[in-house]
Amino acid sequence: MDEKGRIAIPVKLRKAFGESESLDRLVITHGFDKCIMAFREKDWKSFVELKLLPLSQGDPSNRLRMRFLMGGAAECELDKQGRFVIPQYLKEYAGIRKDVTLSAFMTGLKYGLKMNMSAISLTERRL
Repeated sequence: MDEKGRIAIPVKLRKAFGESESLDRLVITHGFDKCIMAFREKDWKSFVELKLLPLSQGDPSNRLRMRFLMGGAAECELDKQGRFVIPQYLKEYAGIRKDVTLSAFMTGLKYGLKMNMSAISLTERRL
């Protein structure tokens, strides 16, 4: 994270989102295990429609999961260098102060990013 609080997504990870599309906006939200998840807008919509909305609303744990993920979601615009600012409440949730780890994961829909403290790594993971 730079002195202005911006996170830069390395080109290698930006390409994981698809080289044919420009990456100018992300939806970021609480992740599990004290991380932050980031999605392209269309992938966030698909994630919500295919993974969250089908969950039974009669189950209190499903309602809590939906509030956790959807209630914490924020749109972030990327500048030309692929940098964006994480809202303070998400930085506090993930314990981000300075150093950030960016890792790619695959939801079965498309790639996303997970962010927490440390160095930079690239991994794939199914939700």
